[in-house]
Amino acid sequence: MSRAVNEAIAHVDRGQAVGRMSRMEELVSETVAQPRFRAELVGAFAGLAPVLSAVGVFGVLAFSVSQRMREFGIRSALGAQADDLLWMVMAGGLRIIAIGVALGLAAAAGADRIAPLASLWGKANRSVDIPGPLRRYWPL
Repeated sequence: MSRAVNEAIAHVDRGQAVGRMSRMEELVSETVAQPRFRAELVGAFAGLAPVLSAVGVFGVLAFSVSQRMREFGIRSALGAQADDLLWMVMAGGLRIIAIGVALGLAAAAGADRIAPLASLWGKANRSVDIPGPLRRYWPL
């Protein structure tokens, strides 16, 4: 096929040089290969983030429970039900998660303000989308 294309180009203009010939599919594939790789890499890290945070929360809770075993034993001996002890542990875990979410939102909001400074085009996409009713209270 490349021979036929070369002959057609030579028929129109003999002085026209033909460098590298390739199909449009190959050209598009080469063009989007690096952005596609970056997107897949970011997606892999985004998928790994919840797993790492869950393992971290589990580790902190396990350490907290191991440090409080004596307290739980005393509470149980004084009449605390297993549900009460479970609620104490779960409340501690929810507290850790709430603090993490708050810090994550604050970091995202800060990164949203700093990102345009690092951007080559001077304007970056908003990384934090605040729901409508909360927008009036959001400091951005």
